[in-house]
Amino acid sequence: MKPLACLALLTLALSPFMAQAQVGNDPMMEYGGIVSRQVITSFGQLFHAKFVELWYTKEGFDKFNILVKERPYPRGGSEVLVISDDVVLFRRGLPRDWRTLLNMSAEAVDIAFAKASELEVERLLFRDPDLAETGW
Repeated sequence: MKPLACLALLTLALSPFMAQAQVGNDPMMEYGGIVSRQVITSFGQLFHAKFVELWYTKEGFDKFNILVKERPYPRGGSEVLVISDDVVLFRRGLPRDWRTLLNMSAEAVDIAFAKASELEVERLLFRDPDLAETGW
């Protein structure tokens, strides 16, 4: 066999072991700081864009995974929810003015971050051997 082919086969054979060494000993390694969206309207997309822009300026944002979800109603406009770990951190109706919407997204970041941090502290302080730490 050619030396280059042997090197390629050896690299492929050892790559799972190298990947495990990079991850470390924590089998439950999770990624944090993800803000996903389930928005439909243009105002929902504007809210999400401003929310993400302001969320990433917070210190310690990478501890939380956030979902920004919009619920449209036929008569009453849309409602926006900010969710983390199946807990609603922020819920409000979307205004029809974009200036008010930008102010509301800044308020939503502050409220959601405060509640998510509070839930994280509660999770760290609460220890019960009968319950899972993450709630699943």
